[in-house]
Parts: sequence; C-alpha cells; structure tokens
Amino acid sequence: MRKFILYIFSIVSFAISQTNYSAIFDGVDDSILVNHSNSLNFGTGDFSIELWFKSAELIESSATIIRKKNGSRYFEIIPSSGNNGFPVFIFGNGPTVYHAYGDAQIDNDQWNHLTAVKSGNFIKLYVNGVVSDSTNLPSQAYVDNDAPIVMGAVFESGTQSFNLLDEVRLWNRALITEEIENLMATELYGDEQGLVSYWNFNEGEGNLINDLTINSNSGQIYGSSWSEDSAPLMQNILGVSVSHVEASIYAGVAGDTIQVPVNVDLQDVDLYSVGIRLDGFQNHLQFLGIDTTETLVGNHDWSFVSNAQDDILLTGVYGSDSITTNGVLFKLEFYAPETLSVGSIPVNIIQLDINELNEEFILTNGSVLISYSKLGDVTLNDTVSYYDGSMVLRFLVGLEEFNYNQMVAADVTIDGTVTALDASIIGQYTAELIDSLPYTDQTYLNGNGEFQIQNNSFYPGQELSIPISILNGDNLLSFEMDIHFDPNSVQFLSLDWSQMIDHFTIAENITEGSLHYAGAGLSPDGQNGVFGNINLMVLEEFSADSFEISINNYRINEAVFGSEVIAVFMNSSILNTNPDYIPNQFSLMQNYPNPFNPITKISFILPKKDYVNINIYDSRGIHIKSLLSGYFNFGLNEIDWNSTNDKGKNVAAGVYIYKIQTSNFIETKKMILLK
Repeated sequence: MRKFILYIFSIVSFAISQTNYSAIFDGVDDSILVNHSNSLNFGTGDFSIELWFKSAELIESSATIIRKKNGSRYFEIIPSSGNNGFPVFIFGNGPTVYHAYGDAQIDNDQWNHLTAVKSGNFIKLYVNGVVSDSTNLPSQAYVDNDAPIVMGAVFESGTQSFNLLDEVRLWNRALITEEIENLMATELYGDEQGLVSYWNFNEGEGNLINDLTINSNSGQIYGSSWSEDSAPLMQNILGVSVSHVEASIYAGVAGDTIQVPVNVDLQDVDLYSVGIRLDGFQNHLQFLGIDTTETLVGNHDWSFVSNAQDDILLTGVYGSDSITTNGVLFKLEFYAPETLSVGSIPVNIIQLDINELNEEFILTNGSVLISYSKLGDVTLNDTVSYYDGSMVLRFLVGLEEFNYNQMVAADVTIDGTVTALDASIIGQYTAELIDSLPYTDQTYLNGNGEFQIQNNSFYPGQELSIPISILNGDNLLSFEMDIHFDPNSVQFLSLDWSQMIDHFTIAENITEGSLHYAGAGLSPDGQNGVFGNINLMVLEEFSADSFEISINNYRINEAVFGSEVIAVFMNSSILNTNPDYIPNQFSLMQNYPNPFNPITKISFILPKKDYVNINIYDSRGIHIKSLLSGYFNFGLNEIDWNSTNDKGKNVAAGVYIYKIQTSNFIETKKMILLK
C-alpha cells in the first residue's frame, strides 16, 4: 500500500493598511530576553528557527542574532562569520560544535530571511528560502538546557553586525523547503501546527514583545526600540487561508478522503458571505464537497454551494447570522486516487470574494505535497526486508543519511520519530510475526530499563573490562545509546554484548572519544544484569587522579531518553603510592561485581578523614543491614557485603540500595543480588 504524507500550506493572504514594526538594536548592549519554558526545550527532537534581519554593515567579528545557550548544549544563529560575511547556524552538542554555513554573503541594507533546521541527524541553514549548507550530526544529538533565549547583544567579541530583527518563529518540527518558501513572506496567525513561539514585533511601543502562540513566551526588551522598517510580509489581517491538515501531516492510505480546513481571521468585520474559486488540483485530486461539521459555517447554520467544473472549483458560503469570530470556516473534501504518484499538487486560489468588499486581495498559491512511501521500505525499492531494518540502525548511529521519503518509510510506528524500535518492527514484519504496518499497539511497544556503569579504580597501562548493567528491564525490543570517554586517557578496544541480546542486530559507529550504538531484536528481553562490557586500555602515561565514562542519549524502545549515566574511575597508583595525595572530592563507586552472588565490594573515596555510615535497604526502602559505621581516612576505602542482614541471615535475590552518609555528603546507588 502507498502511504501519503500531505502538507497543506497557507493559500491566501489579504493585505490591508497596517503599520508593522521591527526591533532595532544599537550594536552595543541592546537585547531582548525570553525566559526558559518547557515549550522552548527541543531536546533530541527536530526544530526550526525562522527570522528576518537587516544589517547596515557586516563587520569582521561575529555577533548573535538569537541564542539559547547554557554550557555546551545550545543553538545560535549569527549573521556573519569573520571576514566572509556568511551567516552561520551553530549547534552545540557537548564537547563538539557543529556549523551550517550560508553559501554567500548576505545583502547589506536589505531584509534577509534565515531558517535554521535540525532534522534527524542533520542541521541545515536556508538563506532567503534556499538551502545553503547541511551538516551531519552524531546520532541523537541534543540541545537540552534551561537557559533563556536572547536576541541581540550576546556575542563573544566585537559589536553587533545587524541592527533590525523581525518575525522570529520557533517550531518544534523540521520545516521542509516547500514550507519555508510558502511561509517566509507570510504573516502567521500563531496557531500553526508545531509553532511554539512567534514574535512579530508589531507592538510598536513598550518594553515587551508578545508571543502570539498559546505558550505565551513573551520577551523583555532591554534598550532595544522600535522601527517602522519591517520585514516584507503579506499580512494576514483579514483573510482566508488553507491551513495545515490536522497535525500538519496527514498520513493515510491511497483512497482516503483529505479534509482541507479553510480558516478565517477577522478584525472588526461582520462576515456574511465568502466565495472562493480554486484550480490546479483537478488532474490529481477529486473534489467531494464541503463539510461544515464543527465549523463556523455549521455553527451559524449557513448555506453553502459548490460547482466543480473540469478546470475550476467554485465554492460559496453565506448566511443571515454574521460570523465575527475566528476559526475554521468550512472544510474542503478531496479524494486521493490509489494511482496517485505525483509529488506536488498545486492548489491555486484565483479569486476571493468577501461580502461586497472592494479591497484588492493578494493571493498566495499553495500546494499539497505527497510523499510516496511504502511503510518499512527504507531503501525505496518497493520491498520490505531485514535490510531495511538494518538501514534504520545505521541511520541512527550516523552511518547513513535519509531523505524525506526514507524518514517517512522508516517510521513504522507512526509516532513522528525514527528509532531502533522501528527497526525491530520492520524485522518482525519481515519475519511475519506482525501482520501489517503501521504497528501501534502500545501495550507491546512500551519498554523500560535503566543503564548503569560501575565506578572503579585502575592503574595506568591496565586493561579494563567495564560492565554496562541494566536495572528494571522490561520488554526490551530495541535500544540506542552513546558512550563517551576521553581518548587522551584511554584507548577503546571493543564492546562485547552479553547473551541477553545475543540475537539482536547491532549497528555501531566509533569516533574519537564516542561510541554510538543502536540495536534491535525480533523478540523482547527483560531480565536484569550485565548488558555488555566495554573493554578499554588505560594509557601508560596517564597521570591524572581520575577519568570518566558516560552514557547519554540512551533509549529503550521508544521511551523518552534516559538521564545521563556517569562513572568515575580513580587512579590507584596515586591513591596507594602517594601518601601526600588528597582527593579533591567525595566519590561513591558502583559496587563490584554487579550483579553479584553472594559477595560484592563497595568502594568510596574521601577528600578528608571523616565519619562514615553505610546502610543497605531493599527495593521498598526497608532497612536490611548496617554495613559500617566509624571514622575512615582520606583516599580509597573498601568494604564487602556478603548478602546477609543484621541478623546474619542470607537475604533474597533482588534489587538493593546502599546509602553512604558522611558529615557533609549523602549518596545512594542500586545493586542486584542474583541467586
């Protein structure tokens, strides 16, 4: 079967006289601050940033148009990069910063439009509607932070190289080229699908910019003022537009009915009649009629007429009870034939009549974009196979690039994301364990688990086998994870997967200091225990007191990414041979081995002599054992637990918690006892 993904873009705007404004910056310290909110945290997901800016002069130093930065995870757009004057989209992903550059200098003293897009494992920069550069990201790169959004005077050095800013829009989805072309010169309403913040700067006075979306992310102005020199837009003041279909993406099978809402946005106008003439789609889509269910026309008991001719569609709605509110006026219904295979279907409004108004209408034509994809057919060869699932895993670790059609085909759970679980479902469908696609049974797709790395100690030159354990595992059909370490401290040797997932297909991408993995199986695993072993060699010349290994961007099935896991490895040669060494911080290590039976070792490091209590609890929080209590010297200290309670009796298998408390530190960790 063919799956159709349809985008309906803005069709018509109505321009009338209104003074629009932009924000003007003095090039020194003017700025606008928008406080952080959950709606502005894009995490690992796709997002887009649109804006118009005007520069009087491009100077040598870079400046910031918009930024959301706190530490090493951030995004930023700057108008010029050094002497070349090329705009840049910057994506900070931990220790590595990625750039998408404009391919030419922007025009001074003219309005320029920039769109920065993060889509899957890529970032792109569009300049005036044309894509300039695309840069590959590592698998599941993310920009989580709680920093405010700053527009204007946030720069590393020098002064600002732009002076006017207008029409800033933030989306929680990746805009595609056709959308950017249609939207960039159109004033929005604020309720467009995926639009999470929209500042049009039309206040013209005061110290606030208002967010026109429901998220109300208003900004505070510091020093900036207003200018009547605004971006060249067509204003949606009074007009009719064809908006996004449902959630912006209409997904269906050939033969489905497509409903296209026609929206009306009124200002001080009593609406009594609307007539629209449309063409362009007749050779591809079949017009079925007008649906007034849950629309303004239906609510006001208006009448409607339509006349579908070979080359034109005439529609009209009218009533005695005037419409004065905004919303969906009515819905056009079309039928998509099963044989439909075109990529873009034009929807042209050639005439618009509202009441008997004599104003001139500026008509902006739109289109219905149809992406032909067979669900699961990632290679687009009209066949679903195990290889398609393998391609998904390779894409997730950064070994493959997907185009738009491949992204659509890969999302067989139709949740809007491509994950390793999609690879599992493709494999199960190929093996005839699943009858059809898409597959959306959440009772089967849900999975849980927490990854854990054991803290430990080492000697320079030592080879380490470091277990990755899983706790609270359940229905594990797929996983994704990134592992990071300092390549100047250790050398990666291998990663050996346990029998827990020996039937999984696993893709890996090894880069300097980073390991990217994605795996999927045909049947679930759920037991707790060792998930895999990282084999590393500590460099002979290592002389620091410790190094870290971290896991981030890990996912079980299609669950939300788990929190970062960090393990600290202490240099035993310093701890044991240097009597003058004093650790600079407290550290509680993961017990070893873990899981264990029946004895495990608990280690901790003290920066000074201190009184220490360690207690053991079961998973319900019931106290099991007072393991130790007393003074201990600074440095590395160790104690064994033999799986007994305070009465000396052996405890049952399960998850246990050990808690350490000193004069100024408390920490807990989990461990697993096997029988």
